[in-house]
Amino acid sequence: RAASIMIRLKELFAVFYVMSEGVEKETSGRWTFIRTYFLLYIDVGQVIRVISSPYYGWSKATATLLQKVDLVWVISAVVQMVIPRPVFFVGAVVTVIIALADTVYVVKLFASGHVEKMFPVKVLNFMVGTLVTIGFSTVIKWVFIPIECLVSSEKSLSAYLRGDDAPCTPWAFPEIIISIPTLFVAACYMSFALVASILTFALNPLSQKPRAQCTGRVENMWLIAKIASSILVYVSKYISTIVTNSVVLLLMLVVMYNHLKIMPFHSHTINVIRGGIYAVITWMEFGSIIFSSVQIAMGVTPAQVT
Repeated sequence: RAASIMIRLKELFAVFYVMSEGVEKETSGRWTFIRTYFLLYIDVGQVIRVISSPYYGWSKATATLLQKVDLVWVISAVVQMVIPRPVFFVGAVVTVIIALADTVYVVKLFASGHVEKMFPVKVLNFMVGTLVTIGFSTVIKWVFIPIECLVSSEKSLSAYLRGDDAPCTPWAFPEIIISIPTLFVAACYMSFALVASILTFALNPLSQKPRAQCTGRVENMWLIAKIASSILVYVSKYISTIVTNSVVLLLMLVVMYNHLKIMPFHSHTINVIRGGIYAVITWMEFGSIIFSSVQIAMGVTPAQVT
């Protein structure tokens, strides 16, 4: 059994080696850096939108303002004027399933020696870049749409299935037929994101990029912080916002420490920008703890703060 596990790990290493080393071509042109800066903005905008919500102790007015920093949220809010939210849920689930199925397919291709079929590898490369590196916070939010009514005023799955007056009951029948598989897909998605992040950089012994392992270590910690901030929203009604903010703050301090210790990226400018992003998120979490403490001391909720 141990030998079988090692064989599977070698196949995974080979897949992500070809994906990260063979598909991507490193360039240093102006447009490459502009694209990198834009993707960094997309990434941090989603995280700011998540951690500045009332579930983290921020007022509704502040949360509404900072939502507009997230370009993906702005675009999806406009699109939702004509397309119902369940379409986003279906799209997110289908995209995650395609990514998982493509990963399995590529591993089988490599296991059978058919390494000449590069298109599935290019698809996997695109999926990892989209689902893991850039769009994680938004995609996981869309995957959780069937249960978001637990903490949100958005139209619930129950309302879609049983009428507008139906209460939010994602664990009742027939909603549970969708809710339980949703949790399974979400768990698979988060596992895929973590494994892809690790194998792309941190644990890939075949990687030829200088300092790639160090880069991956920090990126993986950043991903863990994003996963925690996304999941803690759904338990924020049952625990103190001080607890949720403290967890994310602790994770961000670990990210900041390792980033400053390693300075992992090949470009000094990217190191500075990434460090600034981590510092902003860390400072926001520290501020969230202060806000939450004051609110608890005054006996008010974020909804009562203007």
